[in-house]
Amino acid sequence: MRFESKIALIAKRYNLSYKWTALRFGYRRVEIECEDFDEAYAVSCMLQRHKGVWSKWAADGHTVYAMDAAAHDELMQKVREANRRVNEWWERYHVADAETRRLMACGAIE
Repeated sequence: MRFESKIALIAKRYNLSYKWTALRFGYRRVEIECEDFDEAYAVSCMLQRHKGVWSKWAADGHTVYAMDAAAHDELMQKVREANRRVNEWWERYHVADAETRRLMACGAIE
């Protein structure tokens, strides 16, 4: 709740429009659409000056993403753990025999 009020205050002060988007594991982030690259750069620099705010430019160069820094760290830890589990599953799958592969594919073996 604290981050939401911080973003609302920043958006009001700098006349920015934003929207919330859902991420994996129930996390949310703010998307700030900018008119051009210079505005996106200015918004990104301004957000980085605030403590506890993580921000990043989108690949299009006109969108800035922001979220609570602690929540971002938690999200990245969960994503790394999920990716590790998937990679381990595929490594086991590729060295398994045909019957084990079949059981893994249908979900009988995780």
